[in-house]
Amino acid sequence: MIPLHDEDHATKPIQTDIYIPTHLKRWTHPDSYIGTEFSEHFILLGRNRDSNLIDQSNFCAALRMLGGESETVIVHRASHWACGWVEVILIHEYDDARLRIGDAIHKSLAGWPILDEEDHAAREAEAIAEELDTIRKHPDWYPDAPTDEEELYEYALCLICEN
Repeated sequence: MIPLHDEDHATKPIQTDIYIPTHLKRWTHPDSYIGTEFSEHFILLGRNRDSNLIDQSNFCAALRMLGGESETVIVHRASHWACGWVEVILIHEYDDARLRIGDAIHKSLAGWPILDEEDHAAREAEAIAEELDTIRKHPDWYPDAPTDEEELYEYALCLICEN
């Protein structure tokens, strides 16, 4: 930071060393998009109605790692003709601290696909329980479901992993 003097001779710091993310991409205007412009933001992660458990978990974990929504961290929500809705986490270009966190998140995901193993495991357990409940309530919907409990668990796991 370099001090800047105004006409009242008060010293105001100005930022001269802006962090340029190496893993994040700047927001660009999507085709057929009629909404708010975010040209001063970088995209961290996105999800949609059809996102799998890993994507849902990573989205929430990344938002937690950034400290949640704020003036510089935005979750932008929009409807989408193909997948119902989309959400993206956007970070303002002047929030160096959160851009660094966002870069670290992207780098981490390049080495391992899950940001928070506990969050993902909890989501997976809940989805398996819901799937098992549905299978037991509507066995005619699942004619190939095994009757053995251990095999049924694996069967439910395979069903949720397909989504």
